[in-house]
Amino acid sequence: MRRIVLVVCVLMLAGNVLADDLCEFKGIPFGTDKAEVLSRLGYTDDHKDKNRFYVFKYNVSDRPTSLTLNFDNSGSFFGFTIRFEKYTANKIEYDVNQDVAFISAAFKNKYGAPTKSLDFKMSDIIFKEGNQIRDEWDNNVCVARTSIGHYNSEFFAQADVLESKLFRDFMADRRAKKATSAKKAAKDF
Repeated sequence: MRRIVLVVCVLMLAGNVLADDLCEFKGIPFGTDKAEVLSRLGYTDDHKDKNRFYVFKYNVSDRPTSLTLNFDNSGSFFGFTIRFEKYTANKIEYDVNQDVAFISAAFKNKYGAPTKSLDFKMSDIIFKEGNQIRDEWDNNVCVARTSIGHYNSEFFAQADVLESKLFRDFMADRRAKKATSAKKAAKDF
């Protein structure tokens, strides 16, 4: 019986470590105010987008990427996106796959084994809408994903880490604003 209790305690501690590690960026927990996040990272807010802060030249190890810090309408930090270099379709199988394998390996080193790993076909990447997820880490509070995406016939590896509730609330608010705007627009003609 003692062994079972010990195993359960170890698993609970491991889960808490993953939750703490997964729900932050560079030691800054999700939910932190935008001004504090930018201050702690050494950035000044000169962007006009109140929900995103872009760092166009951000290295992950020795690889050039871009970083997007995401904030809800009240300025709470809810996630980040790392996007790797864009390539044309003929570079998917080598360059893009190398980038997604690299960030997946980095996430495995930081977060442990993924809770879900998916296989996808090259045709999925090229023809399906949205990013094709490779690996996912989910602790029921935050989720991290590595994926291959495309935009304007260019393909890229991407990694996202989000606090689930803040993200859902942000997206619900965004959908409500779009619906209100559409109703208002309908009165214009």
